[in-house]
Amino acid sequence: MSIVNQDYPGEIEIIVAYDEGSTDNTLKILNSVKNICPSHRDLVIFQHRHTTPFRARLYCLEKFSGEYVHLFDYDNIMPPDRISKVVKHISKSNADFLFSNAKIIDKYGQDTGKFLTNVEQEHNILKLLKNNYVDINTIVISRSCAKKILEYCNKIEHKYFDWIFEDWLFALLCMKHCKVYYMDDTFILYRIHNANITFRSDIFTYLFNKERALKTLLAFYIIEYNNLSMAERKELQKSLIRFSNFLDKNLIEDLSFVKHLKMFYQLDAILRNIILKL
Repeated sequence: MSIVNQDYPGEIEIIVAYDEGSTDNTLKILNSVKNICPSHRDLVIFQHRHTTPFRARLYCLEKFSGEYVHLFDYDNIMPPDRISKVVKHISKSNADFLFSNAKIIDKYGQDTGKFLTNVEQEHNILKLLKNNYVDINTIVISRSCAKKILEYCNKIEHKYFDWIFEDWLFALLCMKHCKVYYMDDTFILYRIHNANITFRSDIFTYLFNKERALKTLLAFYIIEYNNLSMAERKELQKSLIRFSNFLDKNLIEDLSFVKHLKMFYQLDAILRNIILKL
């Protein structure tokens, strides 16, 4: 409802990607909300086959009808002036890809006083290749930029890439092909709870996200390698090596009863440090 209740006076098209694999009452709730939306809030329910968040995002990039689309997850909150400020930033910057930071709230909606990522004033693709600092819920994309993203992502249709960090891949692609702008005066309220795929603290989620990071970098490698500068290639290769090491220190400590894994980690870390210095 935080999108419906934006103070922006113009029309907002709200596209909800509804996964047909859902087994709850989501569709019924969406239809009830659709019936009470004011005339300048057009709720469009797009039903799609069961898939991953990455593939669902691509569906949304195909379906929106305006000049810009703001990507957003259902469990987070937009401040009431978010869209108004986004429109002002677009007018000022004429950017194709805009993003901001996010403030972390707990499952009860209380501000924790922390930001989701560390976004430096100077951001570039070399820094982004080291680690992702762009969250999907803060991203705004122009129609022309979305068209480019769809074109590039069609090169990685294999199901191996179904589970990647789509915000990281989108941001990397846009830093190569679109005008990027950081909005530092409007922040999404990002809810942390036990159902978060990215922020659950168990070891299996940790390993899963390591794999997602590696697949994201591999996807970018496949799409862009021939268009990268030497500096970008070197940074990408370093990150591929770093994220391919699933057995890092934290994991080894959790599995400390397996002594030979500690030895493997120590040898593996030495080898990777040598390679990264070449």
